[in-house]
Amino acid sequence: MTALQVALDSLLGACLRRGSRIGDYLLPPADQERVARSVGSHDVHPSVFELYEWHGGSDIDRLRADGRWDTLIPGFDFVSPEDARDEIDRYKGFRADPLNPPQALDDIWRLDFCPVFRLDGAADMLPVDGSGQVWLMVWGAPPELVFPSIEALIQASVGVVESGANSLF
Repeated sequence: MTALQVALDSLLGACLRRGSRIGDYLLPPADQERVARSVGSHDVHPSVFELYEWHGGSDIDRLRADGRWDTLIPGFDFVSPEDARDEIDRYKGFRADPLNPPQALDDIWRLDFCPVFRLDGAADMLPVDGSGQVWLMVWGAPPELVFPSIEALIQASVGVVESGANSLF
């Protein structure tokens, strides 16, 4: 088990101690082939593979159908590799639109982003770049670097969950 996966287990334990049922909604691990197939030729940092080898995201549709809003990262859903692919495709579609100047889109969406955590029902997300850094992306604003790694995000989230707060930011 990697240090990241140990940190993820610690975060899951903190969530469960606070009464969350997110563990019931985590998807089975996704192997590297599935992740690579889902995000295509996208430049994915090895920590993203480690994250998905721990669990393949959360079953967001089932969570909402059950009337639950439980999250692993406070306030953000853990998306599956396939949902990440949908987000990447959506932003590639914006890039293909001749009405969107590429330089403006570079300020909003970088090609090396892999969106692994998303604010429910919004375009706001926490993508991981090709060097493993975690960014806060709020639609219409330039991305902001918020954590040097997924592990740092997970460690910060443990503190937020243990404090009883509902959101990371």
